[in-house]
Parts: sequence; C-alpha cells; structure tokens
Amino acid sequence: MKKKKLFVIVAHPDDAELLCYGTIQKYLRAGWFCRILIMTSGNKGANIDRKKETAKAFKNSQIDIKYLDFSDGYVEMNYDLLSNIREELNNYQPNVVITHYPDDSGVEHQDHVAIGKAVINNVIRVPFSIEKLLLAEPLLSAKTSFEANYFVDISEWFEEKIQAIQEHRSQENKFYMNLGFQIVHMQEYNGVISKNDLSKYYEAFYAYMILDN
Repeated sequence: MKKKKLFVIVAHPDDAELLCYGTIQKYLRAGWFCRILIMTSGNKGANIDRKKETAKAFKNSQIDIKYLDFSDGYVEMNYDLLSNIREELNNYQPNVVITHYPDDSGVEHQDHVAIGKAVINNVIRVPFSIEKLLLAEPLLSAKTSFEANYFVDISEWFEEKIQAIQEHRSQENKFYMNLGFQIVHMQEYNGVISKNDLSKYYEAFYAYMILDN
C-alpha cells in the first residue's frame, strides 16, 4: 500500500515548529512521509542563518525540508506565489496539507495571510484528491476570526516541541518564544476537549475540507 504524504506549507523557518510540530510528529509516527515547504529564508532583521535553526529543530525527524526563498516580509498573493505553490503541490501530490490561517484582521503576519490564501486557491483546484486542508491556529488567535474545529492531541510531543522552538535563538526576543505563552496557547482548548486536564496539550486547526472521516 502506498504511503500517504503530509505537506506543510509555511512562510518562515520557525512556523512549522510553532504551529504544527506535534501534528507533524503524529503523522510521522503513523508512517506517513512529510515535506515542509518554507517560502522564505526568514532573514529579515536576522543576523543568523535561520535555515540552520530549522535543521536543528527537526534533526531527529525524517522530514524533507525545502525553501523557495521568497523575500521575507514581502510575500504577495500573485501569480508568482500561486504558480510556485501549484508546482510543488502537483509534484508532491500530498494527502493532507497544513498551512496558515489567512486572517484579514491585520493581526496575522502579511506573509502568512498571502500564503494561506494561495494554498487554499490551489488546493481546491488540484487534479488529485486531498483529504484534509488544515489551517493552523494563529498565535494570537483571540484577536483574529479564527475558530477551531479540528484538534490534535500533541501531549506526547510537548517537550520535544518546546525544544524545537527553542532552537530558533535568533527569535528569542519575540513574545511567542516565552515558555508561559506557549503552554497557555497549547492548553487553550482543554476546557472543551479534556475537561481542563492540564496534562493535555493541543494544536488547533480550522479544517477547510475533509474528504474522509
């Protein structure tokens, strides 16, 4: 039986770790292939090669990581972005895709919004079947239009996720690098899902399309 494939399409070198590290590990555990497509090198304002930080974050995972080197901070929803994502989707033909939730409130990073929209635009047009398109919860979801309807229990990979995020030392001054913030963010839905069991951690998504159960 052909192995299934997960495709994570994000803007910057730390996005996959922040948004869906545990979910990626869960798919890998289930025997799936995984590819991460990072649209920029994330080098704006950074004096370090952020690609090396991502490599360290995923050093123990069998994941194919590819960069397209769009300009950090200047990604736009245009033909260039659409055609590049379309080519990558058609070449890889994934079963499940994870990308950014394209919120238009002004809270989300502009690169995230453009990439989320471009992925949606392409996924609904590909000439092959995609089971799920998961739009990852923004870090400041309460200030956006995001409403989660799909949750992944990542408790088993919580510590590993924290370590992966901390590999991004070039971003250590950002609010989302604070351990307390990360814990609260991953426990946000405990009251709904696990009746406030504080040993549980979740990554939340909006499932844009699900063709299977």
